[in-house]
Amino acid sequence: MVGLLTKREYVPFWCNQNGIRSRVDDRYLRGLRLFGETHCPRLAIVVCNEAAERVVDGIRIVPWRQFFLELWAGRILS
Repeated sequence: MVGLLTKREYVPFWCNQNGIRSRVDDRYLRGLRLFGETHCPRLAIVVCNEAAERVVDGIRIVPWRQFFLELWAGRILS
């Protein structure tokens, strides 16, 4: 598990050995669900290589290009 520290918030993230994950499934969301139950973050986002955004149990699964567009537009960390 690796993480980012932005605006005083810890944001965990992961990747596989190749750094690429083509499909985020339930087993990859377990840790983020547990983190959310423990820390109650404002947002729970998985950034990935999937083609379209979807939401699973309140967790946004977002294509990386879309994530960066939203981040640079100020819609993620506001």
